[in-house]
Amino acid sequence: AAAWLLLAQVRARTGDPDGAREANDRARGLGGSSSAGLVDPVESEMYRQAQSIAYLQAGLRASESAGRVEEAYDFARRLVARRPDNALEVRNLAVLAKRLGRIPEAVRHAERAVALEPGRTRNLTTLAELYRDAGRLPEAVETAERAVRQEPDAAVPRIVLAATLLAAGRPDDALEAAEQAVGLSPERVEALAVQAAVLGALGRVDEARRTAGRILEIDPENRWARSVLTQLERQEAAEGQGEAPPGSGG
Repeated sequence: AAAWLLLAQVRARTGDPDGAREANDRARGLGGSSSAGLVDPVESEMYRQAQSIAYLQAGLRASESAGRVEEAYDFARRLVARRPDNALEVRNLAVLAKRLGRIPEAVRHAERAVALEPGRTRNLTTLAELYRDAGRLPEAVETAERAVRQEPDAAVPRIVLAATLLAAGRPDDALEAAEQAVGLSPERVEALAVQAAVLGALGRVDEARRTAGRILEIDPENRWARSVLTQLERQEAAEGQGEAPPGSGG
């Protein structure tokens, strides 16, 4: 019984709770009623493991990899409860809350991440995107511009700024930011995607098509680019027949 109990404890410590329970049952069976109390060390060890930071981090990664967003959110929430001043974990919780459609909550977490670590640009871009999702466009633009100032040679802040300016009804400014993003990272699909979106919004269809084509050269399976090309073809066909393009209100 003692050997089985030892094995149960080892399995519990190494992250195998099912194996730990099986070994513990063997220990109990061999020891009879006198070993009934042997379950306590195993259960307590499994409880301790369930509360550990490493366990929660591993659970978060596994849940995200498997696409179990609600489960990942729960692990992230428990991590933040254990370490409320860890900006990275707070930002991760914001991202997961967004994926679950909990935008106001996500904004609060992202604001907290920025307050904890204002010098990390990724915290700012996450907050800018969430402000945009929440319809708080002036704050979104201001936060995205702050991210650009903080890391002027990085493409991502300018990508976020371009998308935010477009949402705010400033397509000319958005195009400038998008072109700067592409200049910094010419092969980055996200930069080309926002540039194509802005060009389309400005009615520069040929340029939008060429940009979407560049995306397909980099990523032939990119569904967004194929969708854009199809939409532009339909728009041109409608214009060629003297019809108002979709969404024009005409």
